[in-house]
Amino acid sequence: MHYKRQGWQARNQRNADARIVRVVDFERAIGQLPEASQILLMLRHCDGYSPHDLAQMSGTSERNIEYSLSAAREALGLILDRMELL
Repeated sequence: MHYKRQGWQARNQRNADARIVRVVDFERAIGQLPEASQILLMLRHCDGYSPHDLAQMSGTSERNIEYSLSAAREALGLILDRMELL
């Protein structure tokens, strides 16, 4: 099978553009969360801190961290759903 080089490149560019839009939309959705939820989600999922580590850093219980993470994820899901991204 022979592919036209330009058509293949255009399709790759469209896919890359779509990913950028999704990232921008996701960042906008996270920006609608309260600051504490944003920080908690970023520390947990981007920086890889465990709930135990987050509890020690914040001076609260691990159970409270897990509850807060769950609430933040649920709120983010609702925002993404409202933006019709889920």
